[in-house]
Amino acid sequence: MRLFPRTKKKSERDIRLSARLYRISGMGSELVGSILGMALLGYFADRWFGTKPYLLMTGALLGLIGGFYNFLKQALRENRDMQKQWKRNHPGFQNHQPTEDMNFPENDENDSTEYPSPPPADH
Repeated sequence: MRLFPRTKKKSERDIRLSARLYRISGMGSELVGSILGMALLGYFADRWFGTKPYLLMTGALLGLIGGFYNFLKQALRENRDMQKQWKRNHPGFQNHQPTEDMNFPENDENDSTEYPSPPPADH
C-alpha cells in the first residue's frame, strides 16, 4: 500500500503553463515589494536626516515608478511570448482571407431564424 498515490506525469504544455502562471502572479508581488521596499528606505532615511515625511514619500514614489516600469516590461514580454506561441500553434491563420464560397450572409431580410427572447429582468 502506497502512502502517497501516484500522480499523472505532467505534460510539457502543463509545465509551461504553470511556469507562465507563476511568472504572472509574481509580477504583482514585485510591484508591491518595490513600493514597500523603497518606502521603507525612505522612512529610515527620514529618521536619519530628520526630514519627515519627504524622503518616505519620495521613496514610495520612486518605488511606484520603478515597480510599474518593471510590471509593464514583464507584461509586454509575456504578451509577446504568448503571441509567438499562438502563431506557432496556428500556422497560416494570419494569411487567411475569406473567399466567395464561404457564404457569409449579409443582413438577410428574409432570414426567418427565430432567436430566443431574453429572460425578464428581476426588479
